[in-house]
Amino acid sequence: MTRKCVVFICTANRCRSLLAEYCLREMLAGKPWGDAVEVVSAGILSDAYWEFLCRFQIAHGRSLAREHFYGVPPYPTTLACLKKRGWDARDYRSQAFTPALARKAALVVAMEEAQKEVLLASYPELAGRVLTLRELAGEGGPLLLEESYYPLQFNPADPHYVYYSEEYVEDSYREIERCLAKGLERLATLLGVG
Repeated sequence: MTRKCVVFICTANRCRSLLAEYCLREMLAGKPWGDAVEVVSAGILSDAYWEFLCRFQIAHGRSLAREHFYGVPPYPTTLACLKKRGWDARDYRSQAFTPALARKAALVVAMEEAQKEVLLASYPELAGRVLTLRELAGEGGPLLLEESYYPLQFNPADPHYVYYSEEYVEDSYREIERCLAKGLERLATLLGVG
């Protein structure tokens, strides 16, 4: 049996997409069709967002390099959030979304509308296979918990260049879990496995 691959996307693949990956794996464990689904996560960094991050860092007297985004472990608070739920991701290393993942993906779920737009612009062959987490839940709209923490930033307001607080990560996890629970049956329908 060929497994259907779901790829979760955020910016750096060190928090939200990884939380979604582990959460969905847990949810699938209780489903008769769960073994038919492979779950992975990755990050996508648009050139425009990269330029924004560089300007922000320079304005605050810091520098930034693209290699800081991928091949690195999750944030400590991400690891703590996962550990509370019995999951160990200490050996995980972030990865960028690649053409190979685009070919493999039956469905790509982005945390933000801007990430969905970047995916579709970069990989037009994904048309019809990309949606936001909120769209999966049948709600539409981006997942923008950051607005309450960083109200002066804009979409995508992913503050991965600062240390995530435990509260922020827990709030993110609860929202991701809620959306996945609400969208689980839709996921099965979209994948043709339920």
